Amino acid sequence: MKDLQNIIKSFHLQENLNSKIWKNTGGEPKMDSKVREKLLEIANEFIEYLKVDIIVSDVIMTGSLANFNWSEYSDIDLHVIADFTQFPKEDLPLYEELFKLKKTLFNEKHNIKIYGYEVELYVQNEEESHFSSGVYSVLTDEWLTKPKKEDVTIDTELVKSKVKEWMNKIDTVIQNVENEPLDRAKILIDKLKDKIKKYRTSGLQKGGEYSDENLVFKSLRRNGYIEKLFDFEIKHVDKELSLKEGLFDSFLNNDVDTKIELSKKSTFLEELKKIAESGKEFKNLKKSGSKIPYQKEVEFIQTGLQFLGYSLPKWGIDGLFGPETESATKKLQKDYNLNVTGIFDEKTLKYLYSVLVSKDFSDDDLSKIQKQSDFSQISVGTDKQFYEEILKGIGAPITDENLKFFYAWRKAEGGKATNNPFNTTMNLKSDINKTNYNKIGVKNYSTPQYGVESTVKTLLNGRYSCIVNGLKNDIGSEEISRCSDLKTWGTGELVAKVIDSGKLNPPPIYA
Repeated sequence: MKDLQNIIKSFHLQENLNSKIWKNTGGEPKMDSKVREKLLEIANEFIEYLKVDIIVSDVIMTGSLANFNWSEYSDIDLHVIADFTQFPKEDLPLYEELFKLKKTLFNEKHNIKIYGYEVELYVQNEEESHFSSGVYSVLTDEWLTKPKKEDVTIDTELVKSKVKEWMNKIDTVIQNVENEPLDRAKILIDKLKDKIKKYRTSGLQKGGEYSDENLVFKSLRRNGYIEKLFDFEIKHVDKELSLKEGLFDSFLNNDVDTKIELSKKSTFLEELKKIAESGKEFKNLKKSGSKIPYQKEVEFIQTGLQFLGYSLPKWGIDGLFGPETESATKKLQKDYNLNVTGIFDEKTLKYLYSVLVSKDFSDDDLSKIQKQSDFSQISVGTDKQFYEEILKGIGAPITDENLKFFYAWRKAEGGKATNNPFNTTMNLKSDINKTNYNKIGVKNYSTPQYGVESTVKTLLNGRYSCIVNGLKNDIGSEEISRCSDLKTWGTGELVAKVIDSGKLNPPPIYA
């Protein structure tokens, strides 16, 4: 997720339209001829990709790059305007869903940029109301709505507060519907999408592009939260409508050229592809009373599971296919409508590979995945490094707000257990020299590394998702301090009180 604070700071008016896109020809600015030619090529490619005969009435560019409020976060919004009356009314919802899916798949499949700005494609119903103060017809090379510079005052604190509210709403809905039946999940997701749409539309109607509501929506889109909701919905819609097209099926249907092209992204993916094509299957042998053997292939499976969010908090990536890995496998199979067996068979392996490809997995992502053995390699010399290693361990960004939360949390705990500032009671078996700090089982750990490991594993045990997700999404120390998980941990409202007091500097643990 992109940094929310910087995104909100980017909302200000520029003196001129973006000079890479627009040229002054003595009169009103016109689109650069090279840019226009390339956008028309892109639009034609997209229309071909739709594989639906549509009546195109225009191709327009809109959004901040067609206005004075462009920034480094802007992208080129390219809309193919189509006449939807050509479709039977009863089939219209299906076509709308199809176009959404095609749009997402096309944008995922291609990484098209114009002078560094990403190009986002859409199919828009020509009867749909569109509120924008800058709309340019790429097809006819003329302004449909000319942008005007306005005197605007942006309440950045209000926008930031509202963005965090919507981020929490999106996270809550996704978390709540994950295990719901598909019909129920789709209803709840559509309800939230409708609320977001109405929220933005009301702002556009009331205050235009610079309304608080529209800036909140733009922030959610730029920090990845709109995409997060749509990606989650698409996964459910795929299962419901059986629309099997794109990366999954290019692999499953043995499209060899596509497989070779995609696997070149990383040596990890290449190895995982070989495992998927080997015909092997992996399962929990402990059920049959057998000793679980170490298998290098299982490390690849566990790494893929961890990257996709199926955590293995107790044992991590150890090459042993035990109950924890079996449970994570079942969750993956359930999410992708596979037979829920807990066995990593050929089809499950191919889906794991395909999902990683669709998420643009690369070898650089391996450094973000916490392995059990990594804890012994970390370097801890200061309080800050201790907290930074915890953030790395749970896959959260190292930001000022996340560190602020940890400083406040340690102050609120107020304990003096060795290498254990948050007073976890985890009985870490690997630390044979640990001792009890008090009667309730808070531990003294023998090294800072063991302290980090125990804290990370406790946070990832499934009971503290609000804290973990808050840190991963960098929603701010104040928001995280309101998590009900802190009551489960035992700290309660004390973290929020410390943050409100501003006294965040307890004596350091390490010199």
